[in-house]
Amino acid sequence: MLQQEGVALRVALSQRGLSGQAAQGMRDGQPGTFVELGAYTGIRLSNTLMLERCFGWTGLLIEANPTNFAQLNVSGRAARKVHSAVCSKESSTLQM
Repeated sequence: MLQQEGVALRVALSQRGLSGQAAQGMRDGQPGTFVELGAYTGIRLSNTLMLERCFGWTGLLIEANPTNFAQLNVSGRAARKVHSAVCSKESSTLQM
């Protein structure tokens, strides 16, 4: 497992290495669950791709932009994909 983690950490594509930090924080080695807001294309700058593919995590990918969601939808990600925005009740209107 450590060898797999080392390889996975070297190829992580996340912003600022966040997926690597999450993987290093796993104490019991069990897969977890994630929610990624602003999932973009599901591959580029993904904070959860490595967790899903290398460590067996499951999760939810949320993307509001129609162009990005179209790419996310064909990305091959196993996580559930939702075309939506997340905002507070006060600002319930979003123009893309």
